Amino acid sequence: VRAMCRVSRKHTWEYRISTATLDRRLGIDSIDTYLSRRQLRWLGHIRRMGYECLPRRMLSSWVPCLRPRGAPPMTYGRSVGVALDDFHIDQRTWHELAADRSAWRETLHLGYPPG
Repeated sequence: VRAMCRVSRKHTWEYRISTATLDRRLGIDSIDTYLSRRQLRWLGHIRRMGYECLPRRMLSSWVPCLRPRGAPPMTYGRSVGVALDDFHIDQRTWHELAADRSAWRETLHLGYPPG
């Protein structure tokens, strides 16, 4: 991003130019936004799969035991919840929206997460 703006590391350090400032200058989203959008696009694909497909079965599966001590606190389900919140999509009704492919893609394309 710095090279696209013709800004050196020294320049960013001296003038305290953040990556977010450079992203705004170029008119691009942050890398976190791109990753969340890709994650939600894949979630929409999984939602539209049949129940016999393994990714769909994994999405609706549940492990009936506590996580062990020291296990990572961020799971796939929690990261999806964060991405849904970033795009202002209700976590209780996202599956209804994702069932319609064109509406889901439009929501992800037009949904502007903060930042």
